[in-house]
Amino acid sequence: MKNVLYISYLFPPMAGGGVYRVVKTLKYLPAFGWNPSVLTVKNHHHWVTDHTLLKELPLDLTVQRTYCLDPFYLYALLDKTGMKSIRHVIEEYLAIPDNKLGWFLTALIKGLCLIRKNNIDLIFSTSPPHSTHMIAYVLKKITGKPWVAEFRDHMSLNPLRKTVPPLRLAIEKNMEKRFLADASRVITVTEGNRDDIINLFGVEDTKVVVVPNGFDPSDFEGLDKIFTKDRKCFTMTYTGSLYGTRTPRVFLDAVQKILTYHPELRGKFSVNIIGKIEDKFKGLCEGEGLKDVVHFYEFLDHREAISHMINSHILILLISSGGTNSNVLTGKIFEYMASGTPILALVPDGIAKQLIEDSRTGFTVDPDNAEALSEKIYELYKRWESGKLTTNPNWDVIKRYERKSLTQALAAEFDKVLL
Repeated sequence: MKNVLYISYLFPPMAGGGVYRVVKTLKYLPAFGWNPSVLTVKNHHHWVTDHTLLKELPLDLTVQRTYCLDPFYLYALLDKTGMKSIRHVIEEYLAIPDNKLGWFLTALIKGLCLIRKNNIDLIFSTSPPHSTHMIAYVLKKITGKPWVAEFRDHMSLNPLRKTVPPLRLAIEKNMEKRFLADASRVITVTEGNRDDIINLFGVEDTKVVVVPNGFDPSDFEGLDKIFTKDRKCFTMTYTGSLYGTRTPRVFLDAVQKILTYHPELRGKFSVNIIGKIEDKFKGLCEGEGLKDVVHFYEFLDHREAISHMINSHILILLISSGGTNSNVLTGKIFEYMASGTPILALVPDGIAKQLIEDSRTGFTVDPDNAEALSEKIYELYKRWESGKLTTNPNWDVIKRYERKSLTQALAAEFDKVLL
């Protein structure tokens, strides 16, 4: 059994998309000859927690939690005392690559201890937050151990980021270039992200490997379609965060249009939005007269969220158009596909649309066309009403994304690095 130091800020009881990948990787790595020792944070101010995720981790897993000088309290104090301009300066020019930089020193010390104590063969870091790579970068410089860096999202090229000052962007790109050059292997989650790294940073193509996100069949065990048949209203569900450019505006406009054209459907129509939602998006529902139709759930534990997926009639996928979003493949798409519930994907031409089509798991619509979307939703409603809302999933495609086999692919890259 070989030993890997697994560096991740995101770790249970924190929850959210990035945490699920971490949990599943740690769950299955030992089956492929790798014993992980986890380096993570002790104190955190994360938007959501899910203690049930801890039950999925190996009982003998070594977990070293270290303190992080999190700016949460400082930001709260600055906001309260009317010094938001100072907060802005810190966020934009000092907290580089991110506001988890305060974890660096304690993590570096504990990382060195773990490497020596647990006879670590390889260092692995996963981001975001991208400060994890700073820790791994220095640990590699000190110890000479090989390092595998995983970018679940782009660093300087992230399409969901707000505009940043040119100086900060230049510093981040230089930092990212160093990380990519020094890592023994770079892991990305999509082919588009891989191409960006190769073409924009000049990294050797053999060094950059795609290990996509996926789903774990065990998460669906014992979760039957327990109430769909008894529901008297057509239920559409979205799971995940809504912020920045990831907006439900077009979708909500389409729902409003349907209820305007077909007022008799009010009361027969329900939308569940599960996850962290910016208040401005909740306000859209009141403005559009959808308060009795759209229901918000701040957060549900992972299994409960999956239960909602399989007990809905339609699952909503949102990826906005523009920028590099044609290369975006959100993590939720794989659990959506595995749920067996038809997907209505508001996505641009690109890899998400192609995957929906290849897997035959749903329907795609232009994310900017509310009129076409309203027509498609009404069509799906009529299919449901007549008992004909079905898809014919291609399970050969879907099963490629099982978490265990994806972890096997990651372990194989670890093995290659040690050759």
